[in-house]
Amino acid sequence: LDLGLTLVDTAMTMAANRAAPKGQHTVTTSLTSDFLAPARAGDWIEAEARVLRAGRRLIVLDCHVRKDGADGQLLLRASGSFQVVGG
Repeated sequence: LDLGLTLVDTAMTMAANRAAPKGQHTVTTSLTSDFLAPARAGDWIEAEARVLRAGRRLIVLDCHVRKDGADGQLLLRASGSFQVVGG
C-alpha cells in the first residue's frame, strides 16, 4: 500500500504546486488517509486531487483514488496540507 500513498502524495503535490504563487513550490506538511477497499495487481487506478484552500503559505487539499476511473469504486481518500516555499 506504500504505492497508494506515493500516488496520493504525488497527485496532491502536483495540484498544490499549480495552486502556489508563481515561482514557488510546496512541500508536504501533513497527510492523512483512509483505505476503503483493496486494489489488485493489474487494476487501473486513478487519483484526483482537489485544492480546498490556497493561501500564501499553506495549501489544503483532498484526494480520492478510484478503481477504473472517476465513476469507479472509491479505494482511498486522503487529505493533506502543503507549505508554500521558495521564491
